[in-house]
Amino acid sequence: SLTSSHWMSLGPNPVDTPNVSLGTSVGRAEVAAPDPKAADVMYVGGSNGGVWKTGVWNNAPPVWIPFTDDQPSLNVSGYHTLIVHPADSKLVLGVVSGPGGGVLKSTDNGLGWKLLANNQFEGAAVGGIAVHPTDTNTLYVSVWYGASGGGVYKSTDGGQNWTKLPTSHPGMVSDVIRARYDAQ
Repeated sequence: SLTSSHWMSLGPNPVDTPNVSLGTSVGRAEVAAPDPKAADVMYVGGSNGGVWKTGVWNNAPPVWIPFTDDQPSLNVSGYHTLIVHPADSKLVLGVVSGPGGGVLKSTDNGLGWKLLANNQFEGAAVGGIAVHPTDTNTLYVSVWYGASGGGVYKSTDGGQNWTKLPTSHPGMVSDVIRARYDAQ
């Protein structure tokens, strides 16, 4: 039965980091993205901690491995900043903010990552990413501020090029969610 009085830490756990903070670094998990085709696979994004993955989610506790430590930004903060594509679970997408900001894209289950749209989102506060449920090339990103300005951006070529969409108001957009039933 569910209870709010007993909690178990599932990680990522503090990491021994001599000469940083008090010798132990840990960040908060901002987002979790399960693999829709593999119950034991879960990705999490940390506030200035990058993307982590476990392939043993049902272990107590799972083992977490950092996957994006080599990227220019580890700031995976926002609302829906990480997603495993429902049509292709090998495709994992995330957005990072600040210096080195842009769209992180992995086509091999998180093993390798490529930073896209850095020229568009460098220095921006990126709030979220959404995908078309069947078209792996159609992506949406929300931006609070910075770079090209706040708003919603769309890519129809897998993240190579982006167009700012018209919105009902000028300025920042904190999140973007794509309805599965919408055919557009």
